[in-house]
Amino acid sequence: MPNIIGVEGVVLAGVLPEELQNYTTFSIGLSANAREPAAAEQLIAFLRSPTAFAAIRSRGLEPIAP
Repeated sequence: MPNIIGVEGVVLAGVLPEELQNYTTFSIGLSANAREPAAAEQLIAFLRSPTAFAAIRSRGLEPIAP
């Protein structure tokens, strides 16, 4: 769906049935050797925030909480 949403002239008719769905999970983590661990922690916190969740949903993706 993310490739369809926002494309001019394209209308999303609906989602695929559950048995045909193909889910991709994206993960985020903090390396023990990160050069900027505080910045990485801020990014992770933002990506788990309601603001980021709204942006993720607006592109047809479904955020998950740990």
